[in-house]
Amino acid sequence: MPTEITAQNGAVIKQNTKVAISGCKGVASYKTTRAQKLAKARKECRSKYKRKRRHKKLLACERSARKRYPAKANKHAHSARPRLSRSPWKFAVAVPV
Repeated sequence: MPTEITAQNGAVIKQNTKVAISGCKGVASYKTTRAQKLAKARKECRSKYKRKRRHKKLLACERSARKRYPAKANKHAHSARPRLSRSPWKFAVAVPV
């Protein structure tokens, strides 16, 4: 890096100073998400099949992209605890005869 120093008496010192980079690790590796991959694939489908006559091919392409990059399954979809019934008959009281 070129450095220029001017003294109070007007003397000028010009020199090249080497600067070392320290403390910069750079960008860590980045893995694209399923949603990003799906968005990219759908964008390619739309650009590839723009015309009206190719609508069926566009739908087929998007269907295959959704199959290739599915949404992640919900962790809480199937809980072990059974759900409570909201039936009005659940709280009916049996009357002895």
